[in-house]
Amino acid sequence: RDLQKTHAGGMDEVEYVLCSQIMVELMRKTDARPFLEPVDPQADDLPDYAKVIKQPTDLSNVQERLREGGYSSVPDFSANLRRVFSNAMSYFKPEHNTYKAARRLRRIFADTCTELGLQ
Repeated sequence: RDLQKTHAGGMDEVEYVLCSQIMVELMRKTDARPFLEPVDPQADDLPDYAKVIKQPTDLSNVQERLREGGYSSVPDFSANLRRVFSNAMSYFKPEHNTYKAARRLRRIFADTCTELGLQ
């Protein structure tokens, strides 16, 4: 057995640990609050959300998929995580707090990936 490829989907152990650490750090941020759980269009008073956002996702979904080995690579993980932020930035106007939080988290994620040498 190849010890480097321990997670289904193709990530090696180092990649998995780094991505897991990124998730923990992002989810601890105050800005992450709107993204911790899936959007509930009724409860969140966003009735047109499903019409505007065709591929909804949230941080809990990304984390669960990571744990289950659902990402084939770091770029696959990164693309889905970035979708959390791009969805918010597509739905909300730039002056909205959720848009601003998404933009800040997107920057933190990009900076962290650069620091860790991830794509």
